[in-house]
Amino acid sequence: IRGRLPAGFGIDAWLVRWDSAGRYQPQYQSRSELNYSNNFSRRFPRKDFEIRVAGVYEYRGHTTFPLDAGDVQTPVAKTISTLLEIRIMRAVLTWQQRNLLGYQYQVVPGFEMPRVLAIYGVRWDFWN
Repeated sequence: IRGRLPAGFGIDAWLVRWDSAGRYQPQYQSRSELNYSNNFSRRFPRKDFEIRVAGVYEYRGHTTFPLDAGDVQTPVAKTISTLLEIRIMRAVLTWQQRNLLGYQYQVVPGFEMPRVLAIYGVRWDFWN
């Protein structure tokens, strides 16, 4: 499901069920994002300003990894993340919080993913 909703909202969601799920691949995997975007075109007619906010839920089922000592299965991974982006002309200030609830999970056995991860920075588009 992907598309715009009324009043600047949007949705981007998918679910995959792998028929050949076996080693290295979960049977179910999904990602759902609800977002809001507004460029305030009445206030900024040249469209030099925009705000984008999003909430994301990701799910990844059990994954089996073969090891010498026998197969190991990773636990289910569920994360909630947020995103805030502010665009001023060609610069985008971004702030992301991943795994907000601090859920402990592994995508590969023995390698734990960060509990809460903050990613922030500036993207700049140069052109001539």
